[in-house]
Amino acid sequence: MSENKLARERIIRERVQLLMHYPFFGYLALGLELEEAPEVGTMATDGEHLFYNPAFVNRLDPKVLRTVVAHETLHCALGHLWRKEAREQGKWNHAADYAANLILKKEGFTIPADCLCDDKFEGMEAEII
Repeated sequence: MSENKLARERIIRERVQLLMHYPFFGYLALGLELEEAPEVGTMATDGEHLFYNPAFVNRLDPKVLRTVVAHETLHCALGHLWRKEAREQGKWNHAADYAANLILKKEGFTIPADCLCDDKFEGMEAEII
């Protein structure tokens, strides 16, 4: 099986796992169209698509992949894509990542050690962070 097809199938499998174990996140994740995007270093969303780099996806443990899919989905649910306004892109992305990852941590997802997740931001919205 090709790396690209394997990555797509792994994402589909983790969306099913989200539906079974975290239905809120799973239902939202199904609304994003999967689109292979090798130019994206990891995964990203524009609110309609879930862009993924196959090499990145295939390196991840299944539980971490589930978390990353939920993370991108949560950016949509929290409106991060539409609340950025005139804010600097890099800072906004970091603030939105902190907010999303803390919610996922609280819900019991597997948070990778290198993710932006600091308890000092607990309960804060991206604008505050």
